Amino acid sequence: MTTTRKLTSEIHRGVFIEVAHPHGEVSEGFPHRSLYGWCGYLYLELDQMADAKLRQSLWPKPIPLGIGDRMVTHAPDWLDALDFHGGLSYFGKRLGPGDERGVKIGCDYRHLDDEDEAFSVDGVLHDMRRAVDRLHERTTYLMRCGGDGRLAPENEGTIPEAWDRWVSFAYMGESEWFQKHHNAEGKLKAGMA
Repeated sequence: MTTTRKLTSEIHRGVFIEVAHPHGEVSEGFPHRSLYGWCGYLYLELDQMADAKLRQSLWPKPIPLGIGDRMVTHAPDWLDALDFHGGLSYFGKRLGPGDERGVKIGCDYRHLDDEDEAFSVDGVLHDMRRAVDRLHERTTYLMRCGGDGRLAPENEGTIPEAWDRWVSFAYMGESEWFQKHHNAEGKLKAGMA
């Protein structure tokens, strides 16, 4: 029996998505069966959550328990609205450089009812994109401008022609370099390709 570890990632609407088959997919004898199954994860950066209450629910203050303080590590109920496959099965907090805080949330595709299902990296990626879309329906998740790094709501920017990342309209209006190479709609000016 041969197994193969698989992994893919992308950024969708400002959220980093990871799809993994951490222990390998069976490739002999059972082409659609797996040893452990696919997993899909979203990485949410707390500074990109515009709603302070939702942001706080993802990183609550320590609770005094008499012997030091303990951090609550369960996922808040509102994450259920993102409709993960079989429910949210992973919630972890992450500290980045400085005081950057984020959470990694996700689900797995190896439940009892999944017994005869054939999942693929594309199918799991599609589900994770839908979860990001539901996040955007639930709250304002700010986008990081690919030009200057500032945060802004998604409707205050676009992905310009020949760019692979979101850029705020403020950056487009302020950047001399951007204005030299692009028109007001973000399209490349003639001869700038």
